[in-house]
Amino acid sequence: MRFELTTSTLARLRSTPELRPHIRRHTSGGAASYAMPASLQALGETNFRSRGLVGTGYDAYVNAMTMNTENNHTNSPRVGAAELFDKLDALGLDHQTHQHDAVFTVEESRSLRGVLPGAHIKNLFLRDKKKNIWLVTALEDRQIDLKALRRQLGAKGNLSFGNAELLMDVLGVTPGSVTPFGVINDQSGRATVVLDKKILGHDLVNAHPLRNDQTTAIAPGDLLRFLDALAHPPIITDFEIPDDDDA
Repeated sequence: MRFELTTSTLARLRSTPELRPHIRRHTSGGAASYAMPASLQALGETNFRSRGLVGTGYDAYVNAMTMNTENNHTNSPRVGAAELFDKLDALGLDHQTHQHDAVFTVEESRSLRGVLPGAHIKNLFLRDKKKNIWLVTALEDRQIDLKALRRQLGAKGNLSFGNAELLMDVLGVTPGSVTPFGVINDQSGRATVVLDKKILGHDLVNAHPLRNDQTTAIAPGDLLRFLDALAHPPIITDFEIPDDDDA
């Protein structure tokens, strides 16, 4: 799949410091490494080179983009899809993975995945003003009221979406690849998983295996066992119960 950058997107990239696609060069012991904002990884080398938005070092960055070489991350090294599958096998959990083009939104997922049985989900990576973090996994068509969810979770202040750098730091994934499987990278237990109760009524649940060009199907009960084994027992939430303030 090829992505074209629109004029408005280009303007935003140039005007928003945290989104500017520049490469930062780090050296340690004579070895060079490169870092780029994770929110830009999906846009692709062709688009960046053709627009003159990056220079020397892009290839080195691509080769190393799953390994953050800065020292402020607590969950290194990152676990990838192969290690995830090994973990599922070690836990005795059945799983099946389907290949497809990379998808970045629920809408793209619907059009590209083909017919896959089971529950299809969306995942919200949220934080509050006290830096508490939640990973909310819900049915893809679920309407979620963040104000009501804030009250349910006891969040401090408003809930907001965690940025790409925090997402990589905690779950080891990039935007578009958020998944409950990401807790395998959250070794320090920073994220609390919130799971839509209705998912448990399906025979299978479909989630990205830490990358958005694959979808892994697993039984909901096995997903719970995986989360428990990774010390991330979820909060099971019924999003259909009216909030007290709305009743």
